[in-house]
Amino acid sequence: MYYQILRASFQKADVSGDGKLSHKELGLVFRRVITTLKESDIAHIVKEADTDGDGQVNYEEFVAYLQKTANAKVSKSCSTSFTKNVEADSVRATFRLWDTSGHGVIPNAELIATLMILNPTFTKTQAGALVNTIDSDHDGNVDYDEFVDFMFHRPVRPETAPWTSEASAR
Repeated sequence: MYYQILRASFQKADVSGDGKLSHKELGLVFRRVITTLKESDIAHIVKEADTDGDGQVNYEEFVAYLQKTANAKVSKSCSTSFTKNVEADSVRATFRLWDTSGHGVIPNAELIATLMILNPTFTKTQAGALVNTIDSDHDGNVDYDEFVDFMFHRPVRPETAPWTSEASAR
């Protein structure tokens, strides 16, 4: 699960789609996990992780950096965020990585694409059905509460249950 989350997070951060993270893209990943990092910290991470010297960090360099080179602060924060997937901090970090706009929601289409990256055997219909289940208020976005409710198999929130008067009024 760790590597699936790590790969999906890397691919989500790779805005250019070239299989490498630029300084800006890498900064986005690490700042969402470690909010106190400065620009100079990001530059140092790029310098340490970029073993082929092209100024960008590919997935293999990214994983090698986290496993072997990262300082204690980065290593511990990433390990906590990416490996303890049953804890709220990890879920929150994953949600923030996938919330590319920073608006506190993941559009259903983006979540479908992310799920298809995580599990290439998913069809678009299957991923769509899953996302429609997660999006309990059916507003076209998955918010943090919906994400957590689904991850931890919490019961349907009363205000969104289809049999309530509040849901019927929508």
